[in-house]
Amino acid sequence: MKDLSATKLIALVGMCDGKEQYLAHLLANRMDVEIYSIKKFYSHLFEATLYPDLCFLDMSEDVSRSFMLLGSLKTLNIPTICILPSGIGLALELRCLSGGAYDVMYWPESKSEILKKTDFIFHNTIFEQLVFDKHVNREKHVSDKDNIDTLMHQILSSLSVSIDAKDSYTQGHSLRVALYSTILGKECGLDDESLTLLHYSALMHDIGKIGMPDAVLRKPGKLSDEERKIIQTHPTIGYDILKTITLMPDMSLVARFHHERWDGTGYPDGLDGVDIPLYARIVSIADAFDAMTSERSYRKPLTFEEAGKEILACKGTQFDPQLVEISSDIIQRYISNGKVLTFDDVLSTTA
Repeated sequence: MKDLSATKLIALVGMCDGKEQYLAHLLANRMDVEIYSIKKFYSHLFEATLYPDLCFLDMSEDVSRSFMLLGSLKTLNIPTICILPSGIGLALELRCLSGGAYDVMYWPESKSEILKKTDFIFHNTIFEQLVFDKHVNREKHVSDKDNIDTLMHQILSSLSVSIDAKDSYTQGHSLRVALYSTILGKECGLDDESLTLLHYSALMHDIGKIGMPDAVLRKPGKLSDEERKIIQTHPTIGYDILKTITLMPDMSLVARFHHERWDGTGYPDGLDGVDIPLYARIVSIADAFDAMTSERSYRKPLTFEEAGKEILACKGTQFDPQLVEISSDIIQRYISNGKVLTFDDVLSTTA
């Protein structure tokens, strides 16, 4: 296992337009930095006895070779931040995340955000266990992995039922959010492994409510300002509960960020736009959709069509505009077919 106290090594790969000088100058006083072309870095990977701790990979030039390299970095379990051109759109971000990127960054990016993304990887348990987790997983047989996946799903499903049981009006909520999230994720083009991670993360998105007082969760009427502040702590509580599960870091991130808003007015951290992790953006829409289409003590449930219109009305303010368009297409398709979403859809989605 790598010495986690050693000076960190960062590789800047395939950079153009002066990005390598900018990043090297910014990062060099904090860690060791090496600059490579894609071709040179391939050679380095085959010959190296010590891999970099983090790779910044520029996706704006040779896209095809960049994705081939990203696949190799994923196999070697080297955390990678893909640098994308500003305004490129959701498709390339999805492809990078599905292809193994730990995070994406749109260029140009502020110094503070670059350092924040770098520090998040280096200073969290998630990163510190990546190498160890890789070696553990490599030793497992396929049959063992299948059994572990089944056991994981059963445990998380049971736990989600326990979470929802704290409030009679939200029973089944986490399971439905996982269902809607998985369907939306598939429509976005996520691969099977990513869909599984998204499904598990959605099941656990409200785990922080375990720490909420029953009187607040079950209050039949409108919450007071003080009670609302209490409820708004559940994302950070959830994050603290899940952050030690290093095999699935997305679970803790979804728990923390699923109430962030596209326009930056959400909580707990006020993130905006693509700084909100993709899975959290997906779960945010699924969470709101289920809340609107479920009965509450103070109102009747909305129809799918009514909820779809509400989601569309929040495009670009509460929700990711591109994800809203995709979710609206899904909702309209189910409405036009006269179909109700069931758990069979999850099975067909993840099959």
